Amino acid sequence: MIHDTKMLKIASLLLKGGLALGLVLGATSCSTNPFDEGYQAVSGLPPRKVKNPSPRIIEVPAHEHEKAVREQISQGAFLIGYSEKRSQESISVEQARLFAIKKNADVAVFSKEFTGNSTQYQAVPLKSEKIENQKNTKHTNSSTRTSIGYREYQLPVWLHRVSLLRFPDNYMPPPPPTPTVKAPPKKAPVKKAVAKPKEEPVIYETIKTIETTKEFKPKISGDP
Repeated sequence: MIHDTKMLKIASLLLKGGLALGLVLGATSCSTNPFDEGYQAVSGLPPRKVKNPSPRIIEVPAHEHEKAVREQISQGAFLIGYSEKRSQESISVEQARLFAIKKNADVAVFSKEFTGNSTQYQAVPLKSEKIENQKNTKHTNSSTRTSIGYREYQLPVWLHRVSLLRFPDNYMPPPPPTPTVKAPPKKAPVKKAVAKPKEEPVIYETIKTIETTKEFKPKISGDP
């Protein structure tokens, strides 16, 4: 935990402070690698006798450079050096790989970003005229006067960064994360349709009352 805190502070100072070393436009250095100029080493690990011929190269966007360094430090790596370079020529990731081998690093975090255009001026001859200065009849001196103009160029400027990290000799890499298998979504229980009871037909009975009327006649004697 102490190691992580110390290395993270160093990384933040280097990355957020924006090193002013080596920020020179153009390839003015005669070194074999463009990152040699302005390289700042960070002590913390003893020198290693056997170099790592195949360091891991992590190329990230410029705004994710510090995050990538922090991730490597959290896994046990030590920041051993840092360099950044402004140039009108784009530096390839291959240069970062060769630089990591040269400095005996296990990991190199590399990023580059376009920072704008640089205005350059080039002198251009516009007009020349010959001027004769006659001092006497026997000797004549002549000279040429040339008008000079300037042509403006807009050249791109790139900011390249490389952070070098190394793991201790007795370092054991953490096991790869176990892939999480998502359980299939639970299906909602299907409601069974409940059969409706059959409706018995309703029989309506109509009772008709038939009334009969019987005419009453008085019985007269002599009638049958």
